[in-house]
Amino acid sequence: MESLNLKGMSGAVDNSKYVIEANRLYEQGNYESAAAFYEKGLDKSIPFVNEDFVMYRLGDCYLLSERYEEALKVFQTLNSDYINSSYQFKSRLKTGECYAALGEYKKARKTLYSIVAQEGKCCSDDDKLTVVDSYYKIAEYYMQEAERLRKVAAGGPGYSDRPLALK
Repeated sequence: MESLNLKGMSGAVDNSKYVIEANRLYEQGNYESAAAFYEKGLDKSIPFVNEDFVMYRLGDCYLLSERYEEALKVFQTLNSDYINSSYQFKSRLKTGECYAALGEYKKARKTLYSIVAQEGKCCSDDDKLTVVDSYYKIAEYYMQEAERLRKVAAGGPGYSDRPLALK
């Protein structure tokens, strides 16, 4: 991989170059490497306009790399610190996905219901699609939890009381 020149003429680090490289890696499906560049791009000493986008992408990289606890922390931060972000709905959806991957279906559904409750406030088609995705995921998580409980009750093949992320 070629070395990036991330220092400007003044010696200050240009965060946008980290983000550009992270975006390239993300689009190629290299989520672990992209996460490292997004982390560097989030240097809090130099705030920038698209910080919520970078936070969202960092959380998504963690989620896609099955680093569920880290993803959950990033999405929770995005949800609480960037209240007016255009990524609010998507971030809450991803928060629910993290909880489900960790086997915490009740928290997953509660998070997704918080999106559904905001359905009337959707402004963009993207937000409306996120609400629809939430409905589907709520149903999916009920079915996954029911299947897990059936296996626990039966004690049969595939029995496990451990969350999906620990299997």
